[in-house]
Amino acid sequence: MYNPIMKVRPVLFESVDFAERVTEMYDFVWPTATAMWNLRRRVQRFMRAYPNATKNDLHCRFVEGSGIRGENLERACIKHEWEHQQRYFANIILVNLFAHYESWCNAICNRFDAPQDIEKDLQFWVRIKNEKKRRITRRFDDAVRLLAAQPSATMATAFGTVYQRSKRYAGTDLEAMLNCLRFFKESRNVVAHQGAKASERLVEAYRKWLPFASAARLGVKEVPRHSAPILGQPCSLDLRGVVGFGHVLLRIVETVDADLAGTKQAEEALIERWRERVGTLKVRPSKAKARDQVLAAIGRIGMLRPLVTDDLLAMLRANRLVT
Repeated sequence: MYNPIMKVRPVLFESVDFAERVTEMYDFVWPTATAMWNLRRRVQRFMRAYPNATKNDLHCRFVEGSGIRGENLERACIKHEWEHQQRYFANIILVNLFAHYESWCNAICNRFDAPQDIEKDLQFWVRIKNEKKRRITRRFDDAVRLLAAQPSATMATAFGTVYQRSKRYAGTDLEAMLNCLRFFKESRNVVAHQGAKASERLVEAYRKWLPFASAARLGVKEVPRHSAPILGQPCSLDLRGVVGFGHVLLRIVETVDADLAGTKQAEEALIERWRERVGTLKVRPSKAKARDQVLAAIGRIGMLRPLVTDDLLAMLRANRLVT
């Protein structure tokens, strides 16, 4: 099983926070899953050696000292199949992925002082609202353009092209990715609220995603594993598929972050991060050496190498970040 969260270099604090929170989640889930796998094997070996062992025997051997009570190791480690337990791990990951993504949408709206409706628009490729029985169509890319309404020429020149040329940028794949997001979001909804039985919305989301469900369209090595939902029938999540979806979700965040790299708000974020991690940088008189010092400082901040221009240096000097 692979971990989709690799080292990323977003511009905005909110995107950095999203990547860190998801990485932190995997840092908990994977050791926990590994521990469960090893506990199963140990309990099974113990029960083969002592077939008459009681629940208390199992507790004393494997649990005592942990403070945990009420466990049933025979049921958990012998009667339940490993595949069944992997689905529970998939549920945990998927619920948390959307909690972090929705938190990111909210935080982005707050930074850009955008209407809260934009939060919802960032979760659909096309969203249809019904206000007083009138259909109102809202598009994901329109929401991003609204967020980018206050450009910074300095940031656009220094970072905009750099980020949009990154391998992580998925501008042309967003329709496929947003339809993938909707399918997994509806999967999360039925698992959390409908006893895991496929709803009409899940079936419809799957129908819309199916034409885009290829590795090439999603820009990933493999399509996140999934099964076709049947209305009213139980549906189950695939652990590898949910982890693969996490990779898709991260690319959506990075792509939006790249599209916002040339904004006034991104400039403010750069200034905040510079003050926090670099402070005031005294550069050498030589323009070439000053450029190298600025590149090194931005590397410490955790961003991609920019095009160092006179405007960028002037902006840093104006904010007393460079002397």
